[in-house]
Amino acid sequence: YATTARYENDGTGEQNLSVRVRVQSDAGAQQLRELVFRYDSANEQMDVRFVRVKKADGTIVDGAADAVTEPAAPTVHDAPAFANYKEKHIAVPPLVAGDTLEYEIATRLVTPFAPGEFWYGHFSQ
Repeated sequence: YATTARYENDGTGEQNLSVRVRVQSDAGAQQLRELVFRYDSANEQMDVRFVRVKKADGTIVDGAADAVTEPAAPTVHDAPAFANYKEKHIAVPPLVAGDTLEYEIATRLVTPFAPGEFWYGHFSQ
């Protein structure tokens, strides 16, 4: 996992997440079949730059153009106050043990939460 963050004096900026994961087991392949990323659409824009799987034999399978969907987040149904809360779901090409999953996500802060200020936090799950 590699994350870079760049901010401007006005509080806008961009965070890039680049990930490379080697699948060790069938259970791991199952856990990685769908990726979910959350963002606040009132302030942020999120782009999936690429998703690809490198097979053990060296072939590369790119994620399909329609692999990224944006269904309504579960919290929005119960709490309309969170209507700006969005999720991008990415269907990953089929994985098996020995494959390597690679993806890159860019999140741009286009409307600062506090103009002229910026901060960054990292939380692992």
